[in-house]
Amino acid sequence: VSWLVYNDIEVSFQGFDSFSAPIAYWDNSLFFQIHSGKKIKAFSAPKGTTLPLVSVPYARSHQWMRNTLIPWLVDAADTNKASLYQIHNAVAEMFNNTKDHSTKEIASIFCQHYPNERNIYISIADFGVGIPKVVRRVRPDLLYDDKAIMQAVKRGFTSGTTKGNAGLGLDDLLNAVVAVNQGRVDTLSLNGHIQFRPNGNGGVKVQTSGSVGFCPGTTIDICIKTNTIVHVPEEPEDLEW
Repeated sequence: VSWLVYNDIEVSFQGFDSFSAPIAYWDNSLFFQIHSGKKIKAFSAPKGTTLPLVSVPYARSHQWMRNTLIPWLVDAADTNKASLYQIHNAVAEMFNNTKDHSTKEIASIFCQHYPNERNIYISIADFGVGIPKVVRRVRPDLLYDDKAIMQAVKRGFTSGTTKGNAGLGLDDLLNAVVAVNQGRVDTLSLNGHIQFRPNGNGGVKVQTSGSVGFCPGTTIDICIKTNTIVHVPEEPEDLEW
């Protein structure tokens, strides 16, 4: 919806059942407030298990992660900041990509905790040109979007767009979430949709999903398992006067 509005296309929401569970969920997650200016029902509000939809400019993304996302994840996963260090860095790299590869330096992010399933879902999307286009700047032979996404996750691969940014950060994300945490990552970009799952041997297996429609920019869906987070003790800070 943000992409349509950004491209000067008028968007309205009509003909839906305001009493249906999915619509109520969207309303509680502040989707309609963000995209149409008001909630469907005045009393709708995010539940404690939801970090509502928000658009975060790159310029304040690291502050937002430090002050909002990480404290929420610490509480949801019943752990500490040190134990989420790898995941923190991986998500931060997703924001960095909005600066390096996006036509608008802003990303939308949404989080949902399912305590009974012991899962936390994080979805982050941007207005970028799409991973396949970035990859084809250096690998024009990769004509299929799925193949280009798989190239992007190879360690050491870089499009060379920004000095010092080695790769798209996807390899670190897959290592932290899939290989270590045994969670899941779905990557949707342009016409490509790749699923990354644990292979049972401490590695990552790749599955293509065929055509699922067109995704402008890139959307990363992350599933973190709260019962497999490795607890790391916080290091005491050294204070000097």
